Amino acid sequence: AIPGGMDPTKSTEYTLSSWYAPYFTDYLAKQKALSEMAYKPYEGELTAGPSDLQTQAFQGIANLTAPERATMTSADVGRYMNPYLENVLSPQLAELQRQTKIAKMGDAAKLVGAGAFGGSRQAIMESEGQRNLQTLLSDITGKGYTGAYENAQQQFERDRGYGLQALAQQLGAGETQRGIEQQGKAADYEQYLRQFNYPKEQLQLQSDLLKNIPE
Repeated sequence: AIPGGMDPTKSTEYTLSSWYAPYFTDYLAKQKALSEMAYKPYEGELTAGPSDLQTQAFQGIANLTAPERATMTSADVGRYMNPYLENVLSPQLAELQRQTKIAKMGDAAKLVGAGAFGGSRQAIMESEGQRNLQTLLSDITGKGYTGAYENAQQQFERDRGYGLQALAQQLGAGETQRGIEQQGKAADYEQYLRQFNYPKEQLQLQSDLLKNIPE
């Protein structure tokens, strides 16, 4: 049985209150427009790539070779040896020359006192002194160059170590730089989501308002 004596052959039409209808109609129109809205992808960057400092550090690391002796070029050897030779070897050679001259003057004075100056004895003494001088000069020079080369190797490796430390510091600074950039991109994406969801939120708010309106 049909309750209330309603005629099943007739349709029943309900109308909204005149003050309620505009809000509901507007709500339905917005729902329809929102459902038909095309998807809008986020076109910004989501992640930060390597920072400038990181890129420079990566390039530096890629160009590094193991700090072995064979890695020194002739230019490196000269650059590291020359200061050592100038500051260590040259003063030693100059001092040896000075001491030799003093010794020669002393020998000459003794020969004069003995009445042998200008004779064969003087010639033998000068020849022996010159031979000893050349031996000493050769010995000091050889040791000096050996020391200079060893010092060059050590300094070369120390500088490379400092270079690695500098690269490590550069990588750390680059990571900080990248983190700052990533924060900015995350903020941009969050703002995009807020703008993207704003119409939905407003529509939900309107829906909540309609639910609370008495019929």
